[in-house]
Amino acid sequence: MKRNGIILVVAGALMSPSWAVADIGVGVKVGTLGAGVELTKDFSSRFNGRVGFNTLKLDRSGTEDDINYDINLELSSVTLLLDWHPFNGGFRVTGGAAVNNNELALVGKSNTSYTIGDNTYTPAEVGTLTGDVTFDNLTPYLGIGWGNAVGEDDKITFALDIGVLFQGSTEAKLSADGSLASDPTFQADLAKEEQNLNQSLDDFELYPVISAGIAYHF
Repeated sequence: MKRNGIILVVAGALMSPSWAVADIGVGVKVGTLGAGVELTKDFSSRFNGRVGFNTLKLDRSGTEDDINYDINLELSSVTLLLDWHPFNGGFRVTGGAAVNNNELALVGKSNTSYTIGDNTYTPAEVGTLTGDVTFDNLTPYLGIGWGNAVGEDDKITFALDIGVLFQGSTEAKLSADGSLASDPTFQADLAKEEQNLNQSLDDFELYPVISAGIAYHF
């Protein structure tokens, strides 16, 4: 469902009459949203619109609420942005939104025991502990930056963006397939662990966006 939403948003933006093939900027960038491509179109001397797609996959290990996890971070977003160039130069103030598919996939690992909720369980009782952490699908963005991909003076421009993506509260879902997977007490502890995990990931509600790139003006 999320990916269908991305397709509809991008298709609608690209089929808009204002996005003519001529007089656009095409750029590539890399940053905290991943690696991306971006189209820029001017609406006036001070306002530009941008549509971008960003993606990146990272694997690491980490500890969340005292449980060791293998963590797969998948960044995937479509950005719809409006740039205001108040001085008719490179400096810009940017607002907009992202269709946000950023998510974390977790796999718990322990050879001894798990402390889940209010109780301690053996690996056999828990089995494979897996989880998914997702965010709001449509998230506001606010930032500043430098660069104008459709400026009149240069064919090639460099760009910098610094901002914040307001992802909202995390939504963690945990599951297990061990011998106590259907036990009511274990399920209650698993629900508490989901709450603890959401609290420990509060920092992701405001996701910092820093990116740099280069664009070509057709």
